[in-house]
Amino acid sequence: MAQAGTVALGVNGDSFSLIFPDNVARTSVSLTNQAGVIVTGAGGGNIAVNARNLEILGGSLITAGIGEGLGTPETIGGDITLNATESIKVAGTGSNVRNLMGLGSLGNGGNITIDSGSLSLQNGAQVTASTSGLGNAGNVNVNVTGAIDIAGRNSGILSSVSTGTVGNGSNISINSGSLSLRDRAQVTASTSGLGNAGNVTVQAIDAVTLADADILSTVSAGGVGKGGNIDILAATLSLIDGAQLATITREASDTQPAGRGDAGNVNVNVTGIVNISGEKNGIQSGIGSFVGTGTVGNGGNITINSGSLSLSDGAQLSASTSGLGNAGTIKVNAAQVNISGKSSNINSGLFVNSQSTTGTARDIIVTSPRVTLDNSSGLNAESSSGNGGNISLQTDLLLLRGGAQIPTSAGTAQVGGDGGNISINTSGILIAVKPVPEPTLPLSVFALTVFYAAWRLKRKQEQTHELKA
Repeated sequence: MAQAGTVALGVNGDSFSLIFPDNVARTSVSLTNQAGVIVTGAGGGNIAVNARNLEILGGSLITAGIGEGLGTPETIGGDITLNATESIKVAGTGSNVRNLMGLGSLGNGGNITIDSGSLSLQNGAQVTASTSGLGNAGNVNVNVTGAIDIAGRNSGILSSVSTGTVGNGSNISINSGSLSLRDRAQVTASTSGLGNAGNVTVQAIDAVTLADADILSTVSAGGVGKGGNIDILAATLSLIDGAQLATITREASDTQPAGRGDAGNVNVNVTGIVNISGEKNGIQSGIGSFVGTGTVGNGGNITINSGSLSLSDGAQLSASTSGLGNAGTIKVNAAQVNISGKSSNINSGLFVNSQSTTGTARDIIVTSPRVTLDNSSGLNAESSSGNGGNISLQTDLLLLRGGAQIPTSAGTAQVGGDGGNISINTSGILIAVKPVPEPTLPLSVFALTVFYAAWRLKRKQEQTHELKA
């Protein structure tokens, strides 16, 4: 404490804790030069830090958990509680806050709880909850009144279930004024063992911004279990420079078989704009649910509820499967939808796709007063062998121009399948055609199969307006 006050001693069974007064000024706490606060063992103790500012730098650690080969099925690892009235900064490779269940341990991991005015994770710093034993990992709860800034390769908040482990991964819950991830930072929940991956939930009063960074939930190679969901609630959401929100069931690695389990859902609820744009190093910005080759499981659904949705320069919403399962459904409900352009020959748009011999593509459902598709963008539901998905638009005004397309197709692998329906319910269609650089990109609305073509266009009203720009 930074001033005189009374500290109480709390007793809970065999455990003791210090109880600090709320109305007394705190001092700052700094761990540097590979310093450590480590409490692991058969039972695992709690760690609590109460400060004005907390710094964990230069490879320093705060670690709790159950040690390797220790514990019983009833053991619960200790909790880590970090409480700073102003800021918490963790920076540098090896600088970590960790709650770990060691190899061969028994019991469930403790939680990590962070409460602060602001939180910064920089240059490889991590907050991690993981299990390598027989038991569930603890949860990670971050509550910050101001900004969370996570930057740099390997920096992030991570939850994992290791190979050979039996247990579920932890949930990651982030509540903040704003959240920024950049420069290859990640928030990730994954399973490589026998158990489900955790969910990732982000709630921000203001903006959630990802630039060359990811929020992921994955069933990795060797994993058997369900992928977790990703839920974003914010005023605005921006994904740029190859940033992604994605749930994934991964294909086999060199040492592990393909994952087995459904990918999670991605749910975005934003009062303002969802802006997704651009690429970096050949990776498009986007929101996706992917099921890899050889996997067993269905893709997750993608649901966007927002004031407006903008996809540009190759950005995509994508639900796909190459495994033994179906792709997910994409649903968009926004006051305005604008989709335009491409990057590195990747078109912006909404895509559901099945490259599986057994799986099918699901549906694209868009509800918006105004939908604009421009400059080679599109809505696409495709299946290589199963049935193609349906595309449904409910809109007052649909504007197609610059080579925009709305196709459904099936049987692209020459093994049959029915093309899906295209249903457009609108009070008016405005189609503006203008020249495009490639004559092979005509404006079109069609549904196709290898063996026959059929398409159905529905309208609430009889009149269709076609204007040439």
